[in-house]
Amino acid sequence: MISGRILILLLGVFILTFETFGQDHPYFMQTEAGILLGDSEYESNEIFDRKGFTFHTFHGVHLTSKHVLGFSLGVDRYKNFTVVPIAVGWRGFLGKKENSKLFLAMDLGAGGPVSQEAFESEWQEYRYNAGLMFNPSVGFRFPSKKGKTALSITLGYKRQDFSFIYGEKSRAITQTGVSSSGSVVPRGYNSYSKTKYLYHNLSLRMGIML
Repeated sequence: MISGRILILLLGVFILTFETFGQDHPYFMQTEAGILLGDSEYESNEIFDRKGFTFHTFHGVHLTSKHVLGFSLGVDRYKNFTVVPIAVGWRGFLGKKENSKLFLAMDLGAGGPVSQEAFESEWQEYRYNAGLMFNPSVGFRFPSKKGKTALSITLGYKRQDFSFIYGEKSRAITQTGVSSSGSVVPRGYNSYSKTKYLYHNLSLRMGIML
């Protein structure tokens, strides 16, 4: 699950951005959907192709005519997990305002699995911890003939990690130790494990801009 502290920090940056610039600079929106492409590897060294759905919406304000700062929220579907990344982001545009534009994008934040409830009892506990999401991309903006809307197409790299923690508790008072696998066992646990997940993806999305 996404850490509450990370969420509060990102929301705080987003609100501060709008309070500082929102009254004098126009609103910007980019919403896209597409696919994630990547490779996954089993412990047996068997490699297979992975494909998943991705949705991304970015909302911000223009700092200048060519630079936008804002906040993004997404949904990424992997084979066994649905991850919701939340991030702060930047968009930078090249070219003349009236023509199609090349733009660069950067989103940096955190994400973790949804619908994966944490559990804790006197005997055991397990939970998912959110990890870093990093998504630089490059795209094209094609303005419509009428109105302020535009078609956008982006190609990027998306990195997402998170972890799963599982521990079996002990009623006896125990010292911090080391398990047979070499991992640290905290005080009060018979066993404790942390499984890390790391996804490297090529992202291809299409959508609209305002």
